[in-house]
Amino acid sequence: MLRQNQNKKYLAVTLSLAILVSTLSLSLPNSAAARTFNPNNILTDAELFIGVGNTDLSVGSIQNFLQNQNSVLARYAQTIDGVTKKASQIIFDVGKAQGISQRFLLATLEKEQSLITSAQATEKALDWATGYSCFGGTCNEKYRGFFNQVDSTAITQNIYRQKANNFGFRVGVATETYDDYLVVPSNQATANLYIYTPHVGYSPELGISNRFGANRLLWRIWHRYFTDQRFQNGQVVKVGNDYWLIDRNTKRRFASKDLFLADYKESDAIVSTGIKLAGYPEGPAIMFSDQTLVRSAATGQSFLIDGQTRRPIIDNAGLALLLDAGIGIATGFTDIPQTAESNLDPYTVGTPITAISNNPQGKLVVASGNYWSLKDGLRHAIDQAVWQIRYAGETAEAVTTAEIESLPIGEPVLLKDGTFVKYSTRYYLISDGQRLKIDNPSDIFNRVFGLDKLQTAVSISNTVLELHAAADPISFVDETIIDPPPVVSTPTVYAPTRNASFVSIEPAIEVLSGQSKPHVVTYLNPGPNTWSTGDVWLVSPQASSDQINFEESSVSPGQNATFNVALVGPEEAGLTQFNFKLVSASQDPINGSELGKFGFVRPATGGKIKSHNLPVAVINDWKPMDITMEIENVSVDETWTSRRTALKIYAGDGSKSLFYDPNDWVTSEIAAVEIENTTVAPGEVGVFKFTIDPRKVPPRIHTLRFVLKLRDKNKTTLLNGGQVWERFIRVDN
Repeated sequence: MLRQNQNKKYLAVTLSLAILVSTLSLSLPNSAAARTFNPNNILTDAELFIGVGNTDLSVGSIQNFLQNQNSVLARYAQTIDGVTKKASQIIFDVGKAQGISQRFLLATLEKEQSLITSAQATEKALDWATGYSCFGGTCNEKYRGFFNQVDSTAITQNIYRQKANNFGFRVGVATETYDDYLVVPSNQATANLYIYTPHVGYSPELGISNRFGANRLLWRIWHRYFTDQRFQNGQVVKVGNDYWLIDRNTKRRFASKDLFLADYKESDAIVSTGIKLAGYPEGPAIMFSDQTLVRSAATGQSFLIDGQTRRPIIDNAGLALLLDAGIGIATGFTDIPQTAESNLDPYTVGTPITAISNNPQGKLVVASGNYWSLKDGLRHAIDQAVWQIRYAGETAEAVTTAEIESLPIGEPVLLKDGTFVKYSTRYYLISDGQRLKIDNPSDIFNRVFGLDKLQTAVSISNTVLELHAAADPISFVDETIIDPPPVVSTPTVYAPTRNASFVSIEPAIEVLSGQSKPHVVTYLNPGPNTWSTGDVWLVSPQASSDQINFEESSVSPGQNATFNVALVGPEEAGLTQFNFKLVSASQDPINGSELGKFGFVRPATGGKIKSHNLPVAVINDWKPMDITMEIENVSVDETWTSRRTALKIYAGDGSKSLFYDPNDWVTSEIAAVEIENTTVAPGEVGVFKFTIDPRKVPPRIHTLRFVLKLRDKNKTTLLNGGQVWERFIRVDN
């Protein structure tokens, strides 16, 4: 059955008077995502269509970004019309020529083939880098190749716009996606995304439970790396004399400084510029502080403003509860300030407040040294560190342990949104009750949040950190890098006395790291001159010899020259470019001889996963699940000591895995050690058995990061060719 989308109402308060009341900041954790996904508005037209001749990232910005992500594309290059170009140059040139955002092209490369976050990639992944003209498992050979894929994707975006009426997904037209969701694109950019990939993607809050990444994935990638909306929900920003709250992808101005200070400290605000806020549409002004009493002028109904809800006050006894708690200064309903009904419409109607309500306003208490927030008949634990950070200066009422234990327990109180914290050497931002790891913190704080926030980040324990679910990290591209002006010089003119044409390399390049392997490289001499031994030779930075002569005594025009080359695998495994060039004794250039060929460097040490039974999806009330993973020792000459060979599992951000089973794992990091053999020699298979515990793991897609550690050698060995191997698991309620 087709699911209808349910648009959330946004606050539209335009009240022209500020109501100053005493407040208590006792709001409970928000379970929403750290960003608000709107399937009808994924990208704006301005973000996708930048205009022919324009760029939104320089070559330097793209290359720096790829290097920071340890992307395979940082080392990838392709020869186009006789010119070898890095991936960064290709992305830059294509975007500029077609007027399509370089940021969008990068996001598409990650969405389709994970080429930003992958340190290595298959030739197939690079050949079909953007998934262009691939349907039902087959691809059109016409578009094979990295350049062809990027170029065609950019060209197609313009075609979609120019012939918008020819496609099913159109601006303002309700259309069903392939995952049975009705979308109404609000702009051409979003329509383009659905034409290209007609799925919303995994969005359980919309009722879409399939595991396609699709456009939801592109949206996540965009906001992790490329968005102009760099501030997160719950952060407050000061521009000039104005204070703004970032709220559900909008910026909302506080009506006055006093109103801002009712719920925040001056030091909470990030001092910024209007330019950095320009990417946010302006939402309704903030006219009420939290825990405000207000009355509808139309109906006479009184409400308590509680976060993003308005809670009806049903009777005098309910009002008395609030007045006794110090909420408001009224003596009766008629003393509560009035406002137009339209100003209350944006607030969701919350739980009514009556005579039987139990601490509807929230109350801080302490019992036997433990702090609690009591609200609506539930007790919410407050960690000592959360108390110090969030409630510094507040007073808690002393109660007995028996009073506390008489109440059902609710979710623990979290750190306030907008708080910067530090655990070990990692920095995080709390937003919507979740933790967002900040990659490359010195750079991100300097460019976005301010170095003062880096210096004042609060150190917390892992226990407090893990109260907050992990959200997508912050790893914004540095768009400030400017390319140097091109160097204008008079080219040296050489007589075209020698030419060459690459023929082949046999076998296909596949070498072990640190090991050499013989290959035969063949060039054609197209003329006009004959090559003599010692006059023309081959050089390659990956060859074991500095100079490789061809095997023939001489090579006449129209004949092939063959070079026996021992290629040495670099230390870093993965897809690597091997470079070749012919040079002459006279130092004259040999036209057409310089090229790069990609080959695979296999690790000389490490393990390869042969089999496992990890699930793709679990339910978070299931019992711990038994997992068996078989890992082959693919090292050349390194034997593993079984009980000292440990399989570690982390969360996607490097913290402790939420699937940790204390009743089975060796430690909170080590899930298993190999125990079925005394040693695991090269070519043999080690067996690792452990459990994963999905109980109480928050519903969403989680990342498991596997690391293979040789503890007796105190080193991490490669796993499936990388330092870590990742697996995704969807958790449902």
